[in-house]
Amino acid sequence: MRVWRNFIIFLLLMCLTYNASAVTVKDSAGNTVEIDKAERIVCLSGDCLEAVIILGAKERIVGLGSYALQKPYAPKVADVGKWSDPNIEAIISLKPDVVITYVQWPEKEKLEEKLKGTGIKVVRLDLYKINTIFDEFITLGKILGKEDKAKEIADYWRSQLDLIKSRVESLEKVRVYWESYSDYSAAGNGTGWNEILLIAGGINVFDEKGYPKVDAEKIISKNPEVFIKSISSSVFQPLSDDRSKLIDVYEKLRSRPEIAQIDAGKNGKVYVVCMDYLHSTFGLIAEVAYVAKILHPEHFSDLNPEELHRKYIESLGISFNGTWIYPDLSQKEEQKPHSTPGFEVISAVLALMFALRRHDRL
Repeated sequence: MRVWRNFIIFLLLMCLTYNASAVTVKDSAGNTVEIDKAERIVCLSGDCLEAVIILGAKERIVGLGSYALQKPYAPKVADVGKWSDPNIEAIISLKPDVVITYVQWPEKEKLEEKLKGTGIKVVRLDLYKINTIFDEFITLGKILGKEDKAKEIADYWRSQLDLIKSRVESLEKVRVYWESYSDYSAAGNGTGWNEILLIAGGINVFDEKGYPKVDAEKIISKNPEVFIKSISSSVFQPLSDDRSKLIDVYEKLRSRPEIAQIDAGKNGKVYVVCMDYLHSTFGLIAEVAYVAKILHPEHFSDLNPEELHRKYIESLGISFNGTWIYPDLSQKEEQKPHSTPGFEVISAVLALMFALRRHDRL
């Protein structure tokens, strides 16, 4: 009898000490992290900030990296310093449960080692790479206790990306020079822009690793069919009705000596794209859609990248009103008929399938 009583007492104690909200996750750096709760979060990156907002947990953020804090959708919380070199004292003072940061930055000696003994957990998720965004978003959802919602959102965006991939597979690849923020600095192999380009059906004419420096002669020798130039909000604010600065960048680009000597310039296939509020989290899928339409307009006349972009922007709690690409794709669109089912029809069918699958789970 005494044995049974002791056993029952043991079970009661176990129930009292068991934390139902505790989860164990494996982050993108390969670390296994056990998290008791995630009610107070520090995001060192703007990508983490976006993902937390999309999951509806903005109120849990107590601290942000300096760059993330500048975003128009950022909550008014404490500044914890640079994402690459955070202010550890500021983080500890906020008593967060979890700090979320990039896979490579900051180095462990600047973060994990300095947080030893504090009980603050560190999870490393990039949330800006198109090949890992879906799994990372679901991991974040698990941390926040919103795994079902995370899966539903990830399923939607994955379905949109898969639609583009399936259509691009049979198309001839287009030669592209993608220039980064700095003039004559190519977005090469291993960069996020290169990944976007390959998925959208392009071939990078400069496939060296990283951001190789090029010049006009090299560009002419590669003779790209499309030229895409990336700019940031330090050059042009995309959420503005005034497009004059964007047009100025485009006209300056068009005046470069190599443009008139490459197919991209001869055929009017030179584009300027502002990457702010686009090249991050699920904006990446909208970016793929824009690039697919630039490269293969006759095969994507039914694709509306702006609607995907709008859905992403509005998920951050801001209005979709502005310009990201010049010239406008609608001005250049070639209306050639094809037999591929329209994106609206396929998207509607997929949405119904996901809804039914979710209903079955419930």
